[in-house]
Amino acid sequence: RQLVNLASVRILVLDEADRMLDMGFLPTIKKIMAAIPTDRQTLFFSATIETSVKHLVETHVRNAVRVAVGSTTKPIEKIDLHLYEVEQDRKLGLLESMLREEEGSFLVFARTKLGADRLSKKLSRGGVKSAAIHGDRSQNQRNHALRGFQEGHYRVLVATDVAARGIHVEGISHVVNYDLPQVPEDFIHRVGRTGRAGARGTASTFATRAERADIAHIERTLDTRLERRQVSPDVSREQKQTAAVIVIPSNSHRPQGRVRSFGPRRNARRA
Repeated sequence: RQLVNLASVRILVLDEADRMLDMGFLPTIKKIMAAIPTDRQTLFFSATIETSVKHLVETHVRNAVRVAVGSTTKPIEKIDLHLYEVEQDRKLGLLESMLREEEGSFLVFARTKLGADRLSKKLSRGGVKSAAIHGDRSQNQRNHALRGFQEGHYRVLVATDVAARGIHVEGISHVVNYDLPQVPEDFIHRVGRTGRAGARGTASTFATRAERADIAHIERTLDTRLERRQVSPDVSREQKQTAAVIVIPSNSHRPQGRVRSFGPRRNARRA
């Protein structure tokens, strides 16, 4: 439309570069690069450097220099990584137990837009103030949900991977992988939303027995073993009941240590 003069552009910044390419913006990015001066500085930012990003750098950037801040293949040390093996129909009960027992804000990841909406509605019906963001929500709706989450009006924000790339909220104490990500790199992006600015964070992953191979793939990519926390057989199926959890040390496959319970059951034992 000839509305913008790009002749004076000296710096091009592409944030979340890998996700931009995954979402199909490569033709647009190339068009922008062709429209601005070649004697520019180009900056790519990404938590992971995938093949698509490497190819873009090799073909469009001269004398590229890679700057790595921290590890790009594993989460920061201040994040506690927990794994719960739980069947699909028991995930909601486990999440609700966590919400009753733990303090702080929760960023919960769902695999699909429909799944995010359904989970948010179930939590709201159970008395937990929550909102959902995904690709079908307008920018105004996303901003409203993010603002409400940041200001404490919503305790839980349910998000898909694409929508979550724009989340920059400080003070998120818990990240929950309600559904596993499609690729291990997205796991890194997800859990990195907590444990920021020197604060400690917790990232809990829910996985079914059938997803053990996916968990192994994630652990190989991270070169880190998730701490096993086994859910007891009496966890509710889509109901609000207590969920007992056995802490299993990461260097063992057998349950050891004390039993940790969420909700009223733990209080009853103390009484």
